Amino acid sequence: MKSSRLITVMTSLLILSAVWTFISRVPDTSSQQSRPPPNPKEGFSAPDFTLDLLAGRRYVDSL
Repeated sequence: MKSSRLITVMTSLLILSAVWTFISRVPDTSSQQSRPPPNPKEGFSAPDFTLDLLAGRRYVDSL
């Protein structure tokens, strides 16, 4: 009797995890881009950016 209950519980968990994976997937619309991805090339400067550090300070990188 224990074996059949274990099989039932494991099957239920498998089905629930498959349903959870299907429900929580990323929508297809987020993968579509309105323009092509950036194409870095040598000789061109990178854009300026700012990073917030964990200590509350900021790191600014600009050329």
